[in-house]
Amino acid sequence: MFSEPLNRLRAIVALVTMLMFVGVACSNNGNAGNGSMETNPTKQALASEERSSPAEEVVSVIEGDREGLPYVLTIPIGYESEQDKKWPLIVMLNGYGSAYSSLKNGLVAKAAVTQRLPMLTLSPHRERGWDSPGTEVIKLINEVSDQYRVDPSRVYLTGFSYGGVGTWALAGLYPEKFAAIAPIAAGKISSSYVLKLVHTPIWAFHNEGDDSMPLADHQAAVDAVRKAGNTEVNFTVYPRRGHDSWTDTYSNSDLYDWLLTHSL
Repeated sequence: MFSEPLNRLRAIVALVTMLMFVGVACSNNGNAGNGSMETNPTKQALASEERSSPAEEVVSVIEGDREGLPYVLTIPIGYESEQDKKWPLIVMLNGYGSAYSSLKNGLVAKAAVTQRLPMLTLSPHRERGWDSPGTEVIKLINEVSDQYRVDPSRVYLTGFSYGGVGTWALAGLYPEKFAAIAPIAAGKISSSYVLKLVHTPIWAFHNEGDDSMPLADHQAAVDAVRKAGNTEVNFTVYPRRGHDSWTDTYSNSDLYDWLLTHSL
């Protein structure tokens, strides 16, 4: 009497169990499918976005040689996109005996890259120093200015050690060329150069205990140009020993900000 209902009950239980198993399996497959559909399109979208994003602009570094005068030139970010803009140029003269290989990571070129300076930088290299500069640097500046969009009213000059001496000398020979100069750790400078810089803004730097280029020699040039009537002369003396007063100077954005405030 009870066998038929019991068989029906067993059949119902078996059917329900089978349906539950199928439901769970479908649910798991659905979750796996949903996870795949959520992850892959997201990755693809991100990859597509990365591919479609414009490449970040970087400072261009160019090495060249003009009639035996090797140089490193940096081109600022925005130069290619701002076709109507003329750019400032800072020229750096190296110290005596500096190897050319070190110029590839020269301090001004390095600052141009790390600080993204809004100017071109030009670092010619002359191993014998710059205390008697000729026209070779001026010719190089002119050629760079002809090839690139350089603002002729904002060309600046700096240099360290014998390059600092060369900064005074070259600016004294061509005072109409440079809007401002920054000689660093310079030695004795001829008064014939100094007295031509009455109207040139100057920011000089030196270590108090420099045994290679005594502070007194650089101080004499600063005092002479001030006495001649130049009212825009700054002289920063670091209270320390050693010859290297340029590493901190070139890594400080204050120098470049100051240069950019001047024009011819």
